[in-house]
Amino acid sequence: MIDWTILLWVITPTLLLLAVYYLRSLSAPSLLRLLSFFAFGAISGFVALGLQFGFEILANSLFDAQRITRNIFGAILRQLIQIAPIEESCKLIAVVVPTYHLRHRHNLRSSTVFLFAVAVSLGFTAQENAVYVFNDTSSVIERNPLHPVHLQETFLNH
Repeated sequence: MIDWTILLWVITPTLLLLAVYYLRSLSAPSLLRLLSFFAFGAISGFVALGLQFGFEILANSLFDAQRITRNIFGAILRQLIQIAPIEESCKLIAVVVPTYHLRHRHNLRSSTVFLFAVAVSLGFTAQENAVYVFNDTSSVIERNPLHPVHLQETFLNH
């Protein structure tokens, strides 16, 4: 069963950070549209998680991937081959596909598309934090300060 207080502790900081970007934007889209991009980011997080599990199963069936990733070079290789391409591709698709469909109906400014990318990144971060917290891999206190870092990482990679 879901502990709703923990879920609120995980999601609220990302929504507050999204509100800061929304209020500072001069050409902000509707709040419902922005929240839908936040949801697209969370959905893309679940897709990325599924793809990463599939990649782990494939890698373990071909060779002993668990043993390789126990040292620093194996962990770096895993980040470069598996984690970063899957996560960043899912976030990019979550921004590009809906923006492409909206482009035909609306004249989107670049600041609006940037705000959509921020919403997707924060939705992805909220989903990732929820997975970490609910699996007791990390605590809320450890995950919440990473939101601005995760946003910066997203935009440096694109």
